[in-house]
Amino acid sequence: AGTLNIDPKKIEEKITDKTCAILPVHVFGNPCDVEEIETIAKKHNLKVIYDAAHAVGSTYKNESLLNYGDISATSFHATKLLNTAEGGGVITANNVLHEKLRRIRFFGHDDSKWVVEEGFNGKMTEVHAALGLANLKYYQSVLEDRKSKYLYYREQLGKINSIGFQELKFGETNYSYFPVILESEDILMKVESALNKNNVFPRRYFYPSVNLYKEILPASSLPISEDISKRILCLPLYYKLTSEEIDFVISIVTKQLI
Repeated sequence: AGTLNIDPKKIEEKITDKTCAILPVHVFGNPCDVEEIETIAKKHNLKVIYDAAHAVGSTYKNESLLNYGDISATSFHATKLLNTAEGGGVITANNVLHEKLRRIRFFGHDDSKWVVEEGFNGKMTEVHAALGLANLKYYQSVLEDRKSKYLYYREQLGKINSIGFQELKFGETNYSYFPVILESEDILMKVESALNKNNVFPRRYFYPSVNLYKEILPASSLPISEDISKRILCLPLYYKLTSEEIDFVISIVTKQLI
């Protein structure tokens, strides 16, 4: 199934004189080929803005994946590895961008309180920040717990030839999700229905494929994304998920595929 991330080999052919940035996504927290993307960006004098919503805790060469690119935008939604119930963050090492982002999140005000550019109310509340700080001390143990469960899922379901998995090729994911890629949408619906009947509710992320919102992108065609989005299912993976519950999920999936 591949990494499910952007293919660097296809980036350059899409660059035009109107291109100002590359916007890759670390899908399910799985690191993109950040070095190759950086090489392409430098060659064409482009910025790199990562959608790192899933990527808190993911690493590349033993450092945070969020350190890569000009900007990484991440999420602290309640479902994330590190959460503040709602909200997110933008990470950059560029001081000019940092100051601009500070102004934008505060109605476009600078330190003198003058409105110097367009902005909005993007400040995190103290309550949400406090929740995030409280969760921070559990973050590493949560990551390790998810990794253990992820690897167990992978070991057991890897025995079924008709299941595909996301390739973990660059760096290390944060193991926040366990996506499986099935052979067809009909098979996916069969598996999902069986799980639902047993009060297990997997999730179909990125479905339908974003480019299918025709009012926004009427001429867009992304055949690989469209195909994968129909066949990918994320099985339950969370901190208090028990071994017995994982085995129960595995048994249901296995019965539908063997």
